[in-house]
Amino acid sequence: VDPKGTDYSKYTGATLIKPNLKELSEATRQELCANTPKDREQVHAAANEIHQRYNIDNVVVTLGPHGMLAAGNQNCIHIPTTAREVFDVSGAGDTSLATLGAALSYAPSIEKAMQLANIASGLVVAKSGTATVSLQELQQELSDRNASTPIEYKTHSSSQNC
Repeated sequence: VDPKGTDYSKYTGATLIKPNLKELSEATRQELCANTPKDREQVHAAANEIHQRYNIDNVVVTLGPHGMLAAGNQNCIHIPTTAREVFDVSGAGDTSLATLGAALSYAPSIEKAMQLANIASGLVVAKSGTATVSLQELQQELSDRNASTPIEYKTHSSSQNC
């Protein structure tokens, strides 16, 4: 679900919702940012609040230049963004949500689905205007990354830094 508005009760029981940081801030009535690890702990706490209150399996929050963070049935997961030259952020959230949905149909975990969504979003913001990412572009990026360094992600228990 790409949540709209501040009443998340309509998403009760959802498998996954993907608010951006601003949307999560509005839904929880908290001023949230993601600049530091301590800030991300607060974002995780807010996302976990939504997860528990509405019985949502996974709350994946897009953090713009700070990547993605998830709370839910899994531990706290933070995936940083790979540095890129950004031309246009239009469609980045839609790209991440679409990729999450597709990836969850075959990915072994929410972490792997988030990694793929993060990569796809990074590719789309490097393009000018509203753009798409093809399967070939995604495969090439994965191939390039695997040739140099593996995709990294961090998982922590919710009581540790995220």
